[in-house]
Amino acid sequence: MLSLLKAEYKQLFKSIYFYIVLIGAVIVNLAVVLEELIALTITYRVDEADYYVTIDYYFCSNIMIMLFVSMCFIPFYIGKDFSNRTINNKIIGGAKRSQIFLSKFIVCSSAVLIIQTAADIMVIVVSLIFTSGQPHSLFDNSMFDLFIIKFGFAAAVVGYSALNVLLSMCIGTRKYAVLSAFLVYVIMISASKNVHFTVLPEETQWKIYDDFLKQHEVDFIKTDENGERIPMTHAEIVQLTLDIEREACPLYEQAKGSMLSGAKKYCLLFLDDVLPLAQYYDSVQWVYAGKASPLFFRYTVYNTVFTAIFLTTGVFIFKRKDLK
Repeated sequence: MLSLLKAEYKQLFKSIYFYIVLIGAVIVNLAVVLEELIALTITYRVDEADYYVTIDYYFCSNIMIMLFVSMCFIPFYIGKDFSNRTINNKIIGGAKRSQIFLSKFIVCSSAVLIIQTAADIMVIVVSLIFTSGQPHSLFDNSMFDLFIIKFGFAAAVVGYSALNVLLSMCIGTRKYAVLSAFLVYVIMISASKNVHFTVLPEETQWKIYDDFLKQHEVDFIKTDENGERIPMTHAEIVQLTLDIEREACPLYEQAKGSMLSGAKKYCLLFLDDVLPLAQYYDSVQWVYAGKASPLFFRYTVYNTVFTAIFLTTGVFIFKRKDLK
C-alpha cells in the first residue's frame, strides 16, 4: 500500500493537469474575494477610523468552488490511468484492487484539499496586502468558529471526492466518467436547493429572503440629530447586518419541516442534512451571523459515514470489474 501511495503521489506532483486546476482554483477564489473587497472599498469607504473590510463569507463558502474542482479533476485524472492501462499494469504486477482503489481515493481527495489550502492561503495573503493598515483583522468570526467551518466543509469535499472516485474507478472510460460526474454534480446542485427551501414554510422563505434583501440593498446611510444624512461607521454596519441575521437564523431553525408531515418530512430533512450544498445553504447564514452552524457536528458525522459507504461500495464493484 505504501509503495502504491508513493507512486501515486509522485504521479500527482508530475501531473500538469493538477497544476492547471490548482492555478485555476486559486485565480477563481482570488477573483471572487478581490471583486468584493474592491467593490466595498470603492462604495463604502469613509473617513472613519474604525472602517474595515472582512472576508468571512467568501473565505468560508468556497466549498462550491471545491466541489466543482473535485468534479473536474478526479474523473479526468483517474480516467487517464485507464486509457494508458496504468491500472491494468498495477494489477498484473500483483497489486490488490482494494489497495489500488483506496490509494486513488487518498491521493485524489488530498489533491483537492491541497488545492483548497493553496487557494485559502493565497486569499489571506492577498487580502492582507490589499487591506494593510486597517484597524481590524480580516475576519469577524473567531478562529475557533472558522476552524469548525473549514473542517466541516473539508469533510464534505472528501465525501464528494469519494463519490467521484467511485464513479471514475467503476466506469473506467474517461469520457463516460467525466460525463457521469458532471451529471451527478448538476443533480446534486439542483436537489440541494430544492430540498433546502422545501423544508421551509413559504412565509419563512419570504422572511429570510426579505432580510437578506434588506441587508444587500441598505445604503448604509443614517440620519444624525440635525437631520443630515451621513455614512454609518463599520461598527454600525456590522451591528445592523448581525441584527438581521440573528433574527432570520433562529426563525429558520424553528421552522424547518413544520409544514411537512409523514415519511416525506423525514426524507427531506435527512437530505437537507446530507447534501453538501444544502449544508452550505444552512451554514452561510450562520457565517453572516458571526458563528459556526450548530449543525456542523451532525454534518461531519454524515459526511464521514457516506465517505465510508462510497469507499466500501467502490471497492466491492471495482474488485468485480472486468478490465479489458
